[in-house]
Amino acid sequence: MQPRPVLITGGAGLLGAALVFQVLAREKVKPVVMDLAAEPERLQNILDKIEYIRDDLGRDGAIDELIGKIRPARIFHLGAVLGQDCENNPALAQKVNVEATFKLFAAARRNGVEQVIF
Repeated sequence: MQPRPVLITGGAGLLGAALVFQVLAREKVKPVVMDLAAEPERLQNILDKIEYIRDDLGRDGAIDELIGKIRPARIFHLGAVLGQDCENNPALAQKVNVEATFKLFAAARRNGVEQVIF
């Protein structure tokens, strides 16, 4: 039986990319990285070693679809709207940082995810 993947949301950001490199060094699975970035600069040298999914946590159904499809063993949830973007668009921040996180936990529970690190 093939090991279940690890999902990293926000994996193209500063902390997310560092985590992707750590998972690659320590795990025996190909990480699935979800981020909004069209060109994930921090991951350019390892795109052949990961599965990169460009999608928006705030898109209705995005996280449910992904978790249902890949059925990860663990999720590292780092995807968020931060800083000035959060202040400039509080509705978006609410949708991504609160509602999408709630949906992520619900989808994780439904799909037997063993661990969510948030």
